[in-house]
Amino acid sequence: MKLSKTILTGVFLAFALSATPGRAQTDYSTDAPEDVNYFYGDLSPYGQWVDLEGYGWCWQPSVVATNPGWQPYCDDGHWVYTDAGWFWQSDYDWGWAPFHYGRWLRHQNAGWVWFPDRVWGPAWVTWRTGGNDCGWAPLPLHAVFDANAGFLYNGVRVGANFDFGLPANCFTFVALGDFCAPDLGHHRLGQPDVDRIYAHTSIINDYRFVDKTVVNRGIPVERVAAVTHANLRPIAIRDEPAGGGEHGPGNGAVAAVYRRTPRMPDKPVEVRAVKVDEQHPIVQHGPMLPASDEHRNMAPNEPVRPVEAPPKQTVERAPQPKPDAGQPVEIIGPEPEWKEPPAPPGSLATHTPRSQQVADQAHALPPLFKPHDAPPPPEPPAKPIPHVPRSQAVANQAHALPPLAEKPPPVELAKPGNSHPDAVASPRDNEQQKH
Repeated sequence: MKLSKTILTGVFLAFALSATPGRAQTDYSTDAPEDVNYFYGDLSPYGQWVDLEGYGWCWQPSVVATNPGWQPYCDDGHWVYTDAGWFWQSDYDWGWAPFHYGRWLRHQNAGWVWFPDRVWGPAWVTWRTGGNDCGWAPLPLHAVFDANAGFLYNGVRVGANFDFGLPANCFTFVALGDFCAPDLGHHRLGQPDVDRIYAHTSIINDYRFVDKTVVNRGIPVERVAAVTHANLRPIAIRDEPAGGGEHGPGNGAVAAVYRRTPRMPDKPVEVRAVKVDEQHPIVQHGPMLPASDEHRNMAPNEPVRPVEAPPKQTVERAPQPKPDAGQPVEIIGPEPEWKEPPAPPGSLATHTPRSQQVADQAHALPPLFKPHDAPPPPEPPAKPIPHVPRSQAVANQAHALPPLAEKPPPVELAKPGNSHPDAVASPRDNEQQKH
């Protein structure tokens, strides 16, 4: 009875999702390149295969959906010095493939995705170093290392100091004293420090072939040993034994690390990838594999429950002169990161597209006006001013002015011999008449 209810609930949810208005229909590609077949079954339980417009088939780990700040060769892993140079030892069960084969791309919409090939390397990264800091970033698409010509980029030979056009936000930087830390994701510098350091670093692309094996020299091991005071003896790289996984040093006290060779499946496998283009810009991830089940074989479409990503820390520095190599670096508490809300018991968690998240946030914003706040009434239009002819306006102004005061007539003084009857004689004239 309980099983029947569960089945009915699943059918109802599937019908409801398919009938939701405006929900984009997922499109798939099935024409995979040959290299995909060597990795498809091993990586499908841990991420999503994607047909990215303009690039082709690639794979994205599910951790990208739960941790927006995730970068390749950063979280859940560390560097090991081997007889093939610096080897990236990943703690992910799927890490044997994307960190030793193929190339990574940071897509502006999809985020970090991986493109497969079958050329093994201890770690396909480019290095930068400056002062007491060092950094690395995944080599981009079309960066090829040739035994005779060295590095080629888009088919053109480039020098050992070529930057491959990688910006600062593709790099992971740490203090050189933390280079041998067991989980470098907790020691990475914050992006403001990376932006400041990036322009003052030197590029290192020291790759070579030794006994038909790619060797990644990278940061000089003598310099790392001098700063970290670690006893860095090269560990041997061996081919993985049958039925084994990637082994590596948890504390550096092992005799060898192992490389795994991808193999074509014995039976044909039906492959498909989600199309990501302008009409479908978001990578849709299915349920994620929990940590407790990472080491068991699973079918690609088997439903599993999600697992939350562990909190990460970054080292933040004030804009001051760099400390000495022996000076401790303060580690700030875990940086805030988005976490998917826990799914209710018996249900499967799904990834919410970015467009839907933005829409939900928009509905949650407060309205610009409260319901009882009405906008102010409009002001009444001004009355028109009647037209008055200029002559009439002048006349009106003349009538409106006050009358001018009358000016008294001037008083004329009589001159000698003046016979005018109204003349007034001066006192001097009267004196002259007496004499």
